Amino acid sequence: MPNYNAILNITNSFNAATKLKDMNIGNMRSGNTIKNLYQSPELLGNALKTIAQHSPSSYRKDNKVNERIDKGTLLLSTYQQLNTRMTNARTAGFKTNDIIDIARVIKPIMPDKHQLNIEKLLKIYEILNSN
Repeated sequence: MPNYNAILNITNSFNAATKLKDMNIGNMRSGNTIKNLYQSPELLGNALKTIAQHSPSSYRKDNKVNERIDKGTLLLSTYQQLNTRMTNARTAGFKTNDIIDIARVIKPIMPDKHQLNIEKLLKIYEILNSN
């Protein structure tokens, strides 16, 4: 049986490599790969999920790997959006719309209590701007 597990792990490695190549990760230049993955959180998340899916069964005992990958992808995407919005706001000056946009961006990563407060803020803003 140990030989069977080793062969299975090798086969899964080849399958993962094939899927990563199909995702065009294998065709990226080595110097730009990290930059390209950083610029596309979805691509990074899909690559990590592919690797996790084909990892040895001892690493897949719980389903928390995919949950952590999804959370990491969400955090990276939020960081990129927040960074873009803050840079734009710094160059053009802060306006009320910028603060509302930032609140919308950070809402998905906040704890439930803070999400509720952000929802209230957004509703108040909508009511004030409905005139």
